[in-house]
Amino acid sequence: MKRSPAIPSYDAFARQAFEAAPIGMAVVSPTHRFLHVNREYCKFIGYSRQELLGMTVRDVTHPVDWKANLNAIRRVHAGLAAIQRMEKRYVHKSGKVLWGAVRIREIIDKSSGCSYALSQVIDITEQKASEAALRLNERLFRGALAGTDITVYAHDRDLRYIWAHNLSPGFTMNGLLGKRPSDILDPRTAKVSMAIKRQVIKSGLGRKDEVTSYLPGQTRIYDVSTEPLRDEHGKIAGVVCAAVNITARKQMEEELQAIRDKLQHRVRQSTARLRALAEELSRTEHRERQRVAHLLHDDLQQLLVGAQYGLSVLPSHILNGTDRHALDQIRRALEKSISLTRTLCVDLRPPVLDVEEWGPILRWIADDAKAKLQLMFSVTSFGEFLSKKVDKATGRPFVTKVPKLAKKKAFDALFDEPTTPTAAA
Repeated sequence: MKRSPAIPSYDAFARQAFEAAPIGMAVVSPTHRFLHVNREYCKFIGYSRQELLGMTVRDVTHPVDWKANLNAIRRVHAGLAAIQRMEKRYVHKSGKVLWGAVRIREIIDKSSGCSYALSQVIDITEQKASEAALRLNERLFRGALAGTDITVYAHDRDLRYIWAHNLSPGFTMNGLLGKRPSDILDPRTAKVSMAIKRQVIKSGLGRKDEVTSYLPGQTRIYDVSTEPLRDEHGKIAGVVCAAVNITARKQMEEELQAIRDKLQHRVRQSTARLRALAEELSRTEHRERQRVAHLLHDDLQQLLVGAQYGLSVLPSHILNGTDRHALDQIRRALEKSISLTRTLCVDLRPPVLDVEEWGPILRWIADDAKAKLQLMFSVTSFGEFLSKKVDKATGRPFVTKVPKLAKKKAFDALFDEPTTPTAAA
């Protein structure tokens, strides 16, 4: 018959549980001196067991937190509280500051009746660092939005407001949280806003929209960015939005557009007036050219031809050698003058102006430019332009002024409009 194993004493169980505890534990005397510490406490604070047994709680507590720690211990010993909880700072052996969540309770030695404090510590240094970083980010976030027209807010999957910051005038946090857009916005704005957010929740893709809000007596326009809000598992838990009030910018754009339209209208009017003046000037120039051409042809050229005829019928037997030589010089001068007069008449009013289509006009210009100026003239035409009828108001200056535009040995005639050519040197 086997004997049952002996049951360890409670003290043995307690010592083993104290030493193997996953959190730091320490027993402290009424004078705050360490009496017992476990491995986790030594690991947390950086001192060995032997070092800590020669130290007090105050030696490892941040000076700023010692008073609150001392009050908590006194309350426990005075029976004012069975357990005291607090968060305090510790000073590690290396000098760095640690945060611990502390639970203090009184324990009594039954044999001696002495009262001691049992301290249990959980390391919350990383948690405190995260909280500090979050607070810093919150301050930076609020500072960045201060004085701007940017409103940020979040919805859950039911499109209820769960958070907001930098609200537009007329909205409050208490009047917003827990409500949907349809509860606080006008029907038109709410319908558009909720449709956008539902689409983002469904697709998981962010988007940007311009949303108009119709308020009593005023209309506001917002540039809204909507992004999916995901939980720690990556699942979509709602949406987060940033809305920028662009009402003033839109009004300015409309005013600028109105000014632009007005300027363009004035430019078109001025252009039309200048075109009318140019056409009138062209007609006046044509009439003057025609008048001068008629004078050359009807008056001067006829006189020259008459003089030439008079010389031709002059009896040669009455002239001596010197006179005949002088008469030959006069006859050649008259022939040259008649030829020059004919050339001037053609230049002043080319006969091609009487042609009805652009094709012959351009071929005449090309031949004339090549013969007189040694210019190579090329024509670029679109569609059936060459068979179009000539508008005299634009045809005359083009025909008469092309040689003046030539600054090089070749130039192109470009047809930008159906009936109006332009010459480019």
